[in-house]
Amino acid sequence: MDAGMKITMIVDSSAPFILDKNDPFGLDIDAVIIGCDALKLDGSVINKVGSYSICAAAFDNDIPVYIAGNLLKSDVHDDIHIETR
Repeated sequence: MDAGMKITMIVDSSAPFILDKNDPFGLDIDAVIIGCDALKLDGSVINKVGSYSICAAAFDNDIPVYIAGNLLKSDVHDDIHIETR
């Protein structure tokens, strides 16, 4: 926002609907930026299950997805354990 970019923040569960090119709100989303729980050294990302539907919807609508994370989230030891509930 500080750089003058138009930002629309939405809840995860509504993302697939809003990312659809035919959404009734006409938001015309250019890109998706999501956070992550961890960054793997091979370039893959670990995140919560809700991110999958967001990325799938973006892919289906030709919208690029960018992952925001910092170096503290890097898994340098390759030992992330996925929590099972």
